[in-house]
Amino acid sequence: MDDSVHRWSNADCVEARESHQEAYLAWKDAYESEASDLSSTIQAIKDTAKFYKKTLKKARRSVTVGGIDRRSVMKSRPYLAAEDVNLIMVDWSIGAGVDYIVALNNTIRSGEHVARFITWLNSASGAKLDRYHVIGHSLGAHQAGIIGRHLGGGLAYITALDPALPGWITNPSSFRPSDGVYTEVIHTDAGFSGLLSPVGDVDFYPNGGRNMPGCSTSNCSHHRCIFYMAESLISGGFTGTSCDILAGALTGNCTSSDTLKMGGLTAKPGSSGLYYLTTNAEFPFSQG
Repeated sequence: MDDSVHRWSNADCVEARESHQEAYLAWKDAYESEASDLSSTIQAIKDTAKFYKKTLKKARRSVTVGGIDRRSVMKSRPYLAAEDVNLIMVDWSIGAGVDYIVALNNTIRSGEHVARFITWLNSASGAKLDRYHVIGHSLGAHQAGIIGRHLGGGLAYITALDPALPGWITNPSSFRPSDGVYTEVIHTDAGFSGLLSPVGDVDFYPNGGRNMPGCSTSNCSHHRCIFYMAESLISGGFTGTSCDILAGALTGNCTSSDTLKMGGLTAKPGSSGLYYLTTNAEFPFSQG
């Protein structure tokens, strides 16, 4: 896996993380204490809600990123550097780190529970769905859609990073455009690890949606969308050209003058369609 994302490390990230330390410590103390019983965990959650109640009014939006692993940290670090946000990371590693079929089913269950948590958090803190941006990769991309669906499609912005293909083509819980107010999909291993067909309001097919420059394996391409999204949060860039049909997005045969920025901090409600763009083989990946 390309390690170029470490270039995002800077003092801004440290400062942003420190602003969220109070909530993190409330959780950490309960989790790591010898008692670590249910009552202490519940109290930690309540303390966290109090923290968010104070800070959600100041932060421009809240963010949910599926999974706590190295790649999720890659997604979160540039977000914290780019904007004042309250970052919620969902740890479903126990459910995800097993047989794929089991993980697929747990994707649905986990999404349902995250939606319930957000509903509770909003009631406890006064936050609104129009302040959320939910991001997920692979199975987590479908989970992001499930979260939004169970919240009535009211989430402001959902980004699905190369939604997983196996088991999802005819799955009724698969990602769909109506899962949020604005839904965006970035396809980087289309037809292999990721879905080929468009499933969002806007679907981007960088480099035709497969065989990403700088990658020699399907797995590398499947995860390259994480780097594209991370870079877009900091620099914008990644201008896609509108395509009339899927074949055009897959081959780059798109002649429209209409363009749209891929990824980024801000949702693009009202936008729709298929978009093609090219990227560099290494950081910076954006060609503008």
